[in-house]
Amino acid sequence: MTVISSDKSIVKTQRIIVLIFMAILCTSLSVLCYEVDQFSGYDAKPNIVDSADQVNAELNRLVDDAIASANSKNKSIIPAFNYPCDSADKEKWNTSRMNLFVNLRDNLRTVGPVGTLERFAEKARSIDRRTVPVDQSVYAGLTVSQSIVPKVGINSIIRIGNSEIGTDKLGHFLSDGYDIYLKLKYVPANSTRISMTMMESKSWENGEFGRWSTGVFAYADHSANYQGFLFWHKMCGLTSDGKSDSEKDFFKKHRCYPDSYLMCENGVWKRNPKNPIDLRVFIDDSWDESINCNSYDETIAPQIFSQLSRRVYQWKGNPKQPCPRDPKKCLALVEKRIKTLNPICENVGNKLKKNLPIDPNVKFEYSVQEKWQKRAPTAGEKAKANNERDKKFMDDIKKLQEQRR
Repeated sequence: MTVISSDKSIVKTQRIIVLIFMAILCTSLSVLCYEVDQFSGYDAKPNIVDSADQVNAELNRLVDDAIASANSKNKSIIPAFNYPCDSADKEKWNTSRMNLFVNLRDNLRTVGPVGTLERFAEKARSIDRRTVPVDQSVYAGLTVSQSIVPKVGINSIIRIGNSEIGTDKLGHFLSDGYDIYLKLKYVPANSTRISMTMMESKSWENGEFGRWSTGVFAYADHSANYQGFLFWHKMCGLTSDGKSDSEKDFFKKHRCYPDSYLMCENGVWKRNPKNPIDLRVFIDDSWDESINCNSYDETIAPQIFSQLSRRVYQWKGNPKQPCPRDPKKCLALVEKRIKTLNPICENVGNKLKKNLPIDPNVKFEYSVQEKWQKRAPTAGEKAKANNERDKKFMDDIKKLQEQRR
């Protein structure tokens, strides 16, 4: 769609208003709209100590607290209000499981997109971090009219296992992953559920807390969202091969699958001792924004590219291809068949896999063209569009269920 200059001016003004509103929201309500910079700060701190044990311990503590709260709520001296997780009564079973997941949600996700574990990783003294001020980051020089990042700041970088990630990824993993899981858990076919998860996650990255407000589409966030969806399914749902059909099948069996993270034993919920929760199962270099490259709104892409090129040149020697910082890691991700890669990382990995040369004279394109609207939609139009989308979503599920019959 071609937009005349006057329309662009109107939309630009509207976007500035939205950016200012989001900046106020993010700072006043502690909503984590942060981005990260995984290209800066190496001179001051080249290495980060692995914090997997500390972060895993905190995650397991939060899960244990949620289980204890759920078991307490499910237990009563009055038989009618006693909800054992192995009850043959379907209503009691559903109530027991609902109480479990409500407590898990409250402990891990909390209210809004601020993740409890994310806050722990950002603040705990036991966690080693690389922190870069905004004015020394790749976002230096941006104005609030371009992105909210200068207003809200950027998160720190930590190491989990072999990968360096932004602390914001833990919020995406547990919070956004839960929301996507909640919406898609009843989709009957696993392959359809996975493809819908991809679409849902991408739409979030293109929304108010992603490219619209920050100017950044982070494929690493997308990866964390997707892995979070798998994590929540793994709590008491999907088998390790992901081939189970639907959670409705789980309800009929009145138990979690044997390799789930949780289990029901003697009427109470507990963690499965045979399968401890370990974030290293889910985290890899696709969570690293210097490997799984970002795409940037066309309004900030030139400035960001200039900043990236200056930083990467010193160790890579090619200012035209600042990301991926380590191309060999894209090869490893391609060989793992990671579904959430930026096309740049995917193409680099595929070329290395086929032993094909990467032309150093080709400038990598990190810009995303903004599809401007002539005007911002009203609240009523947004509500109508959301209702139509949800109706189509449910209709699609019904069709899939009918096909299976």
